Amino acid sequence: MTTRLPQPDAQDRGFTLVEVLCALMVLAVALTGVFGVGVDGVSALARARHDSVSASAAAQKMEQLLALTWAEASADTATNLASDPPADGGPGLSPSPSDALDRDVPGWVDYLDADARVVAPGGAATFVRRWSVTPAPFAPGRALVLRVFVTSAATPAPVDRAARARMSGAVLLTTVRVRKDL
Repeated sequence: MTTRLPQPDAQDRGFTLVEVLCALMVLAVALTGVFGVGVDGVSALARARHDSVSASAAAQKMEQLLALTWAEASADTATNLASDPPADGGPGLSPSPSDALDRDVPGWVDYLDADARVVAPGGAATFVRRWSVTPAPFAPGRALVLRVFVTSAATPAPVDRAARARMSGAVLLTTVRVRKDL
């Protein structure tokens, strides 16, 4: 006795070539959208890392400036903060040139790699970090205005201060330091 298997209907024989092509087209469109979101996400992550490193680099230099001695009896005017680690033979808290944030002024600039490590001038810098020290106009002998500006090494700093504040990925920190009596 032979058992006969039921014959499939015409509807049960599988997919037609047109159906397979339509399914592949829908899949391709969906994957294109997912790929685009992935690329945007990676780009946003890179921008966020860049912004985070530049903000950290600016805060680090501000901390170095605030750590220098600034009192009636003495003021640090000899530390070189442009070297890593800081050394003797620099301007310390001496007043900087008025355009120290706009151009690379020796003693008030250093260059950083992508991980905010100091590199040699002309090296593979990702960031340029500039700082300025100016007597405060309201108390020139008693207070200093300290500014630190970090920007991408590939982007020149605009001279216009309002444009500088709007630069993407740039960080400008400002504080006032008042002289302490000992």
